[in-house]
Amino acid sequence: MAAAVPRPGHVRPKLSDILDRLASNPDDEFALEVQEEEENMVNEAIGFRWEAPKTMKRHDFHLSLYHQYVKYKLNLAGDLDADALNLHAFPEDHSRLIILVRGFLSVTCRFLRPRSVSQARPRFRTMIQYRESLLWWIKRVYGMRDTAIPFPGKMMNATNETLQAAGRKYGLATAASDKPYLGLLELTQLIEYDSLTTPCMPLAECHHLGWSIGRICGVRPGSMGEDRTRRGHFLSWRDIQITRTDVKGAFNVDMVFRHLKGHNDGLEMKQTLKFKLTSADKTNLTMSVPHRLLIILLRRQAMKDYSTIEQLLAGDQRNILVKDGFLDKPVLLAGGPRGLSLKDQDSPMTAEALTDYLSRRGRNYGYTKDISMYAWRRRTATEFTDELGRDQARAMLGHDPSTFTLEKYYHEGYSNVDVTSLQLRQARQNDPDAAALDRSEVGLNVVDAAKCRGLFLQQAVAEMATNDPERVDEDPKSTRNYFRRLRRAAQRALLEQQRDLLRAKMTQTEFESRKKAADKPSVLVEQFMKRAKQLSTAARNVSEFSNREDVDDQDDNYSLRPDDVRDYEIETTTSNNATREVNLANEDEGPQNDNEDDIDYAFAVQGFMECVLFGGFDNQTDFEHDRHQATATRQRQRHQGPNFVPRRCPLCLEDPTASRANKERVWTVPVKLKDHVRSSYHQPYRAFLRGVEARRSEDPNGKYVCPYCDQMSQDTASDISAAKYTNRNKLIEHIRKSPASLGTRHEDLKKADGWYDADWNYDFVAAQPAKARALRRQIGWNFDDCEELKESIPHPTNPGIVLGGPNYDYTQGRHADTVICCSPGSGPFVDHHPGMTGGNDRQATEANDRAVKQLIEYGLAEYVPFPGTEQTQRKKKKK
Repeated sequence: MAAAVPRPGHVRPKLSDILDRLASNPDDEFALEVQEEEENMVNEAIGFRWEAPKTMKRHDFHLSLYHQYVKYKLNLAGDLDADALNLHAFPEDHSRLIILVRGFLSVTCRFLRPRSVSQARPRFRTMIQYRESLLWWIKRVYGMRDTAIPFPGKMMNATNETLQAAGRKYGLATAASDKPYLGLLELTQLIEYDSLTTPCMPLAECHHLGWSIGRICGVRPGSMGEDRTRRGHFLSWRDIQITRTDVKGAFNVDMVFRHLKGHNDGLEMKQTLKFKLTSADKTNLTMSVPHRLLIILLRRQAMKDYSTIEQLLAGDQRNILVKDGFLDKPVLLAGGPRGLSLKDQDSPMTAEALTDYLSRRGRNYGYTKDISMYAWRRRTATEFTDELGRDQARAMLGHDPSTFTLEKYYHEGYSNVDVTSLQLRQARQNDPDAAALDRSEVGLNVVDAAKCRGLFLQQAVAEMATNDPERVDEDPKSTRNYFRRLRRAAQRALLEQQRDLLRAKMTQTEFESRKKAADKPSVLVEQFMKRAKQLSTAARNVSEFSNREDVDDQDDNYSLRPDDVRDYEIETTTSNNATREVNLANEDEGPQNDNEDDIDYAFAVQGFMECVLFGGFDNQTDFEHDRHQATATRQRQRHQGPNFVPRRCPLCLEDPTASRANKERVWTVPVKLKDHVRSSYHQPYRAFLRGVEARRSEDPNGKYVCPYCDQMSQDTASDISAAKYTNRNKLIEHIRKSPASLGTRHEDLKKADGWYDADWNYDFVAAQPAKARALRRQIGWNFDDCEELKESIPHPTNPGIVLGGPNYDYTQGRHADTVICCSPGSGPFVDHHPGMTGGNDRQATEANDRAVKQLIEYGLAEYVPFPGTEQTQRKKKKK
């Protein structure tokens, strides 16, 4: 029950007065209520678990594993509850308990799978956690029974023997892990890459803010995002106070982190971390925490007094106030499905999402190490220690003063110290910026990420799945999870392969060029500084125009002729009392000096905030629209091929029965044009049916008319009338049977129309079901991402088929040394060859020849030498 807040002016009674009242009146209503509450509280306190949520969760998980081992060891059948299992798992005989604990630890040490995918075996520290959980449950269970607790020293000695012996026999990971340290270079690279590739800028800017805070303050991700075990613990707007400074465009932020790692649910005084964050300079605005907070506030319209960038920068109020309805809302918001939007304005981002997003961006950019939010914290801890000392660094990291966590897990060590120059009294490097750049091992060794995804990744996944002896295809969900894990492992393997290749082939010249490129301003800085120059030029022109208006007001009769304006120069006084010449005739050409140092800080801030807030980094363009347009263009070019020209279907243009829409349709994808040409739409029989339907629409009675009977009836010597039917099937039956009364003329017309040809009603290409295409994508057969070979090569076993080469389709020609080369988008009409049609070889061959001839007439195919034929002939001549 929460403590009641005293009313103003009310004196709370002393404990001694309350006890006197209870002793003097033990039977009144107040005493009975106190006695009942006392008994309830005592019962609730028995067995109360007061540990941290994560600790309790770990203890419960380890106990469930121990229960499973006990059921296997003692052959316990049936569904037993926790109390019944505890009777067997924690027996009264302490010697039996020691045997069970020893066996469980040995089995766990043998079969436990490490959480990290980069390690094959768990660490000894992990086994210590299992031992600690068992010892905690032993004390609790025997204490709740009110029986003798096993001697702690004896249990500790037995578990130590088991862990040491099993660890040496089964092997535990003892090598120190290679932990990455991320600095300013990596932060700049990741922000730039994510800004130019993200599908949702409002979500990306939340992550960029979290990265910047993590790099500058070194706090854990759980201090900013919500922890799964502690709902409601996140960084809110109530924890942030933004103030204005005397420099226009510069702001300060007082930030309080109330949720730190540890037992926050305890009754001890809560520890907090407080940081004062100032505005960054012009070249580091992309990492400026105050300005990123203001951008988010403007996007969410959460400020009381300002709603636009211009109002904010022109304002004079010292404290930037947040609306009351936003004070308890999270600063970092959770993303929606696939990261395409924000979930809502009330759902906080989780700490796991911060780390996962950063890890994915690092892999996609080309980092060869698995990075997390702790990579910022380790580098910040190292710099705090080097600059401020260990004690101050512990306080700023939230560590207890008596611990050595900083030295053991966070500090980078002294591997970068030039011990040779130090001991030999040589000159050492004194440039801190150059030294920090040399320590950017991750950012200076970026590999080509394009070779770690797409076709390369698909091939690696297929190879790993084929060579996996333990693969079991179960339900679809398990299969999806299996391939998801396999893709991560394959991408990690490809990154390591590219890392080794880069390490073997990188030259000192290339490394120095990478360092020079890292010293240059990023693309984002160049683009928002371009916008800042435009703002500065516009403000300067407005100022000069107002000065000229003041001159005109002094003498209304004064004017300049156009010829005089061209050569006239006027001196104006700037804000720093310097004299500058302005050519009035060329004032539209922009400023004469493009030096970034001459641009006011406020213009740089406005340019940066506009570029981020309005979704573009190139003069307020619609970046999202341009990005999607560029993506669509790349995909269209990938499907079209480099030499494809959009065209209409030539068969539709020649077909009088084709619809007007098909005649006018322009095909932009060659594969779709090929499928259309090879489909049943252009079969002679289908064209005949379209003609029948057209004549039916012209008949006054709306009946189907036999075209051959109609043609025979038009002969002057014939007395045959055209056959008409209300059902089209009846008409087709009439034409096929050709009654004897019609004579041979009817059959001759049918034969001339192609009814007896092999390709009259032949289904050349069957439609590919959507399920088949989905199955191919599921198993990794993504043909669109296959890279094209520069030259074609003959198939090793099938003559007439070539592999790779330009976007052409090859079909075996009538001669052994030629093939039919079809231009992109056409494709052969008939895909069958002699010996595959079941007794109708001659008709199939003739149909194929007619299709090839038609392709050549339309200019869609030609006879070319078979790839590799010339080489074969040269080899024969040499022999």
